[in-house]
Parts: sequence; C-alpha cells; structure tokens
Amino acid sequence: MISGLGREGRLDGVVGILDRMTKHGCRPNPRVCNAVINGFVRASKLEYAIRFFGGMVNNLVKEMLQKGWKPDTITYSLLMNGLCQGKLDMALNFWFQALERRVSSQM
Repeated sequence: MISGLGREGRLDGVVGILDRMTKHGCRPNPRVCNAVINGFVRASKLEYAIRFFGGMVNNLVKEMLQKGWKPDTITYSLLMNGLCQGKLDMALNFWFQALERRVSSQM
C-alpha cells in the first residue's frame, strides 16, 4: 500500500499509514522504510527522505544500545556510509558518537 501510494506521489497517504502504524505499535520493517524513502525521493522531497532515514538510523542505534549490544566499527561504518549518501552532518555526528564510546573493531 505504502509503495503504491508513493509511486503515485500521494505522500499524505504514505505519512498517514505510517502514523497509524506507529500509533498502533507497529514498527515499519526495512521494506516499508524503503518504500517511504522512495516515495519522498520520487516526489523530490529529498529533505524528508534524508530526515526519515536519519530517524531510522537513530532508532536503530538506540535500540541496539538498549538491548546491550555494542556497535563496533563495522556497524558505525555501515551507518555512516548510508548517511554520507544523503546528509554528511548526521554521518559526522555518528562518527563522534563512535569516538565517544571508544568503539572497538574487535568482534
């Protein structure tokens, strides 16, 4: 549904479904997130796409830390690589977080 609405440029519908999902405790899976980002990109709403992606990454890191998982250099490298595709300042923020946490390359 989200993918189809995004292809048609109906971003209000995309955002509405996403809002209802989160209000009911459904967290969007990667496929849904990709559809949302693609919808924003197709509609030339790059800032929204970047902001949504940044929020996804932020939530991913928070969830990992809450579960006691320690992101290593590979995790941060992958996240920063994705962010560098769109928003360099967010990538730099993750780099500084990694430095503050003294992330190890050991697995």
